[in-house]
Amino acid sequence: MPRAVTVLLLGQDALRSWVDQVRALIVTQANRTYKLAALVAAIVELSEDAIFLAGVDGVIQSWNPGSVALLGYTVEQAVGHHASMLLRPGREEAMQGFLKHVRTGEKVRDVESVFVRRDGSLVEVRISVAPLADANGEFVAFLAIFRDLSERNRQEAALRAKETSYQKLVETAHEGIWMVDVDDRSTFVNQHMADLLGYSVEEMLGRSPSDFYFSEAGRLERDQHRKRSLEGIKESRDVVYRRRDGEPLWAVVATTPILGDGKRIEGTLAMVSDITARVKAEESLRANERLFRSLFNESPAGQILSSSDRKIVAVNRAFCEMTGYTEAEILQNGWDAITPADDQAGIFAAFERLWSGEVDTMQMERRYRRKDGSWLWGHVGVARVADDSGRARYVIDQVQDISDRKQAQQALEHQALHDALTGLPNRVLARDRLDQAILLARRQQTRVALLIIDLDHFKEVNDTFGHQAGDQLLRQVGERFMAELRETDTVARLGGDEFAIVLLAADADAAGVVAAKLLAALERPFVVEGQALDVGA
Repeated sequence: MPRAVTVLLLGQDALRSWVDQVRALIVTQANRTYKLAALVAAIVELSEDAIFLAGVDGVIQSWNPGSVALLGYTVEQAVGHHASMLLRPGREEAMQGFLKHVRTGEKVRDVESVFVRRDGSLVEVRISVAPLADANGEFVAFLAIFRDLSERNRQEAALRAKETSYQKLVETAHEGIWMVDVDDRSTFVNQHMADLLGYSVEEMLGRSPSDFYFSEAGRLERDQHRKRSLEGIKESRDVVYRRRDGEPLWAVVATTPILGDGKRIEGTLAMVSDITARVKAEESLRANERLFRSLFNESPAGQILSSSDRKIVAVNRAFCEMTGYTEAEILQNGWDAITPADDQAGIFAAFERLWSGEVDTMQMERRYRRKDGSWLWGHVGVARVADDSGRARYVIDQVQDISDRKQAQQALEHQALHDALTGLPNRVLARDRLDQAILLARRQQTRVALLIIDLDHFKEVNDTFGHQAGDQLLRQVGERFMAELRETDTVARLGGDEFAIVLLAADADAAGVVAAKLLAALERPFVVEGQALDVGA
């Protein structure tokens, strides 16, 4: 069938103009095509992504630097080889299926796969494929663009691992974790928080934390804290919740704002630490302290509390009444106010045994100096007060006033060792003093003198003036002897009108001098019942 022909009859100038226009159009189109091709080539060359061109038979036709960097094959090692070399062994059939799919002209977008590098290592990639057609519309090649996903996958795996760790941390945390949105609805509660209050997680989600507060005052206080949290303020405070069983739960709650995009506050995160056991222990300790202080202050026995540095830190009312001092006076002056210096060494030695743990308690008799100068005798029970670790913190003295009993005991002891008439040591005490003097003389390499003196005419005084006069005479004799002797010497009445004198560190000459002084004292008249009496020895 003949084709239709269009004939244009143009003049010479018009024909030349038309030819120029056609030539210009062809050049312009060629330039555009060249520029586009150059642009595409530059993009492929500079792209960090791996890009290669392959025919529908799978043979690689071009191979960009990104492919070289990612897979390790040079251009020479890749071009002309089948793309199946990039797949793991056994994947050839999958490649044939892929090529068949490409021939249909369908594009492939963002498919994740695994390629094999030249060194045999594997690389995770995301690949997109675009089929290319010729001028007749027949698909003759495909362009593959793929990107390394290894780093992304590693980051995602690390993120998942971190999320898993965080999740485990949240699930196993010994603190309650509570998240609340800006509308005061609970958006997250970990299991430990739910367990602390005795609810399930589901029962707590969507509710306000205020619903779980123990008191209205606590809820009002929380409203103020919540406002500050939504202003971006971090806080920590003590809170009392009400458990499901009605019991209180004491907790320390640390809150911090939750920041979203643009640092906009989206809620509050609270970390809740259960301090119920600590609060109860502290309350028990305070109760015990109140009980101890009550027993200490109200005890009828005197109480003295001392610290490890031997300072008196407290005394009770009973001890103040026993001694006549105020508590302030005793605390200010310490042991010096209430005990003589000679006794303090024994007191502190007992303290050391208690502080060291050698003993826990001790019993003793101890004297205290009253404010009026008299002596308070006490039966003292001493004990150390330890803390929970067993370390001594204080020493406490419990003092029972035994002054009357002690005075009676001393009176009996005095009567047993002293002459009832003259008050001088009797025969028993004189013998003891002599024994002690002999022992001392042996240690010091000295001598002891013993003088025995009998009065003359004593029986005549008794017979003439009566026994009362005789008693007065004996007392005056004892006083004169005492006046002539040293404090270290002893004058004793052995019985009747017989006296003994024990002289320490005295040889025969010294004893003779003392004897002469005593006899001279007897030569002076004694006045008895208004009568002057001469008595010798």
